[in-house]
Amino acid sequence: MKRLNLLVLKSFIGPFIITFFVSLFVLVMQFLFTYIDDMVGKGLTFATIAKLMMYMSVTLIPMALPLAVLLSSIMTFGNLGEHFELVAAKSAGISLIRTMRPLIFLMVGLCGIAFLISNFLMPSASIRASTLLHDVRSAKPTFELKDDAFTTSMPEVTIRVSGKEKNGNKVNNILIYDHRDNRGNTKVITAESGEFYFTEDKNFVKFDLYNGASYEQLDRRTNASYPMSVMEFSKQQIVFDIGDFKFERSDESLYRGHYQMLRADELQYFIDSMDTQLKLKYQNNYTYIQPYFHLSDSSFNNLKPLTLQYSSPNFIDNIKPDFKQGTIYRALENARVVKQSVNYSMDDTDNFIKLINRYKIEWHRKFTLSFAIMVLFFVGAPFGAIVKRGGLGMPMVISIFLFIIYHIISITGEKIIKENDSNVFTGMWAASFILLPFGIYLTYKATKDAQLFNKDIYARFFTKIINLFRRKKSLNQETILP
Repeated sequence: MKRLNLLVLKSFIGPFIITFFVSLFVLVMQFLFTYIDDMVGKGLTFATIAKLMMYMSVTLIPMALPLAVLLSSIMTFGNLGEHFELVAAKSAGISLIRTMRPLIFLMVGLCGIAFLISNFLMPSASIRASTLLHDVRSAKPTFELKDDAFTTSMPEVTIRVSGKEKNGNKVNNILIYDHRDNRGNTKVITAESGEFYFTEDKNFVKFDLYNGASYEQLDRRTNASYPMSVMEFSKQQIVFDIGDFKFERSDESLYRGHYQMLRADELQYFIDSMDTQLKLKYQNNYTYIQPYFHLSDSSFNNLKPLTLQYSSPNFIDNIKPDFKQGTIYRALENARVVKQSVNYSMDDTDNFIKLINRYKIEWHRKFTLSFAIMVLFFVGAPFGAIVKRGGLGMPMVISIFLFIIYHIISITGEKIIKENDSNVFTGMWAASFILLPFGIYLTYKATKDAQLFNKDIYARFFTKIINLFRRKKSLNQETILP
């Protein structure tokens, strides 16, 4: 038995490690392709990009684990079935469940590890990743002079150069429109050649211009002629502030309290507090509109009816003609006030419920992703035992197809929850509860050596049905003939 356990574990560990890192790499690349446009041209260092990838990798581990378990379990039991190890074990009286037992214990451990990562590492990594990603997206493009093109990266200066050296800082035919005085297009500088370089703190760029001229309009009046100053120079230095282009880090404490940055116990604390606030909202809404109900019908259980004696069953007929119009006007105004108040309160309450649901979604996600490891294992292991195909061909296709189904159900459930159309528990656990019976069914069929994916069985089944219809048709024809 120990040898069998070691055989199964060794057969699983290798494919699991490979598929885990492949799955994690694919998920990280998906993130990178999504935000690649926000990173290009920002002058980010390799260390900054590496940190962002590392933080995102940690946040994606709980998502990569179920996919890796599904793929590796199909590969493992597919290889065991393809090389007749499962047949040998069954001939020795060892059932498929007994063969799967060491991996079942391993899956329990992986579920615990996935929960610990989701509950402790993922919030910390999410804070750092979100802060760094916000800083990257907010950073301005790096200052760069392009040959034979206007550079407008600085908001108050436009520069055009030609003849720029590829590996140097020397440029020719310089044209600068300087708008830093906020007086419009009144200052232009030209030079035959020049050289630019950055200060040590990277906050300023200095231009040494040679053989040029500076044209500046001194006054901007409504008449046709404007005084202008022309200054020729053989050498001049201009300094531009580029401190806004420098990549700066934000304070991580600004993101604390967000539902993706909290542990399970912190999420539960926020949920309880917000539920209490929701009850107060309902109570305040009722308290606010209650004074507007001067009269009420006895069908409203929460409001006491006002008992008065009327000479006419129609209430409006009991009001004097001089006060009737004013009474109707005030009643309409009160009705409009109540309607507006109720509509505003309903919108505010709906938005608050959606926010509470976001916190509940994250709380359940820490458990659903961990439980998905066990569910997908019981889908993948018997599936591989039935298919009896190892390698990265068919198992890869099957696992991706099954994981896409799981992911679509999960995303659909979350979307329904966010729209306040479903219970949070039902929406978050729908994917697991749908695939779990399918996994139990596959496990049962695998223990019975069912040939679910043998095309010859289905061909014989449909052939029997076709022959049955043909036989029935011939009998009907024989009864019709005299």
